[in-house]
Amino acid sequence: MSARIDPQGSDLQKTAHQPSPHVSRYIEANGLKLHYLDYGTEGRPPMLCLHGGAVHGHWFDFVAGAFTADYHVRALDHRGHGESERANPPDYTFPAYAADVEVVMEKLDLREVVLVGHSMGGLVSLLHEATYPGRVAKLVVIDSTLRAAPERVSMLHQIGNREGSSYATEEEFIARFKVRPECTPAAPEVIRYLSGLCSRQCED
Repeated sequence: MSARIDPQGSDLQKTAHQPSPHVSRYIEANGLKLHYLDYGTEGRPPMLCLHGGAVHGHWFDFVAGAFTADYHVRALDHRGHGESERANPPDYTFPAYAADVEVVMEKLDLREVVLVGHSMGGLVSLLHEATYPGRVAKLVVIDSTLRAAPERVSMLHQIGNREGSSYATEEEFIARFKVRPECTPAAPEVIRYLSGLCSRQCED
């Protein structure tokens, strides 16, 4: 496992919307190097947060701090998301995600876990609990559905199969970044912070 301190955006220091302090760590699971965020607090009961599709663990940056007084909070980047390694050949099934979660819990010796799953992460958490019973003490499922309409599944396949877009600068990418639903009440500085963590620099 390795660690580094993530820098905080200076423009956020002047606002009430600040990300929770965290340490960036890595752990190997099922042959992949997975990334997770450690918000603390050491010695407290464990809480593991699982993000939704097409995003990453930083989606919990503005939430985790509310729980660190009572829990040792971590947020995992699922395989192929955020800073976690991509699977080759591609394997992005719910059983694969759930198996990764189990290995992470085992290697970190997490017991009596509060497992928090948002959207896709909620489905992963439910499958994990069904497949690996006994490790989770409490399960929190947020904005998830057990059934997806065929048209939604088709749309997600189309999104997953299309090539990524390129932008001349990071600022151009941030300016065009959007979340769903577009009517989100999230503060603009929060969206800007998250968008800055959703791009990768290409060779050019």
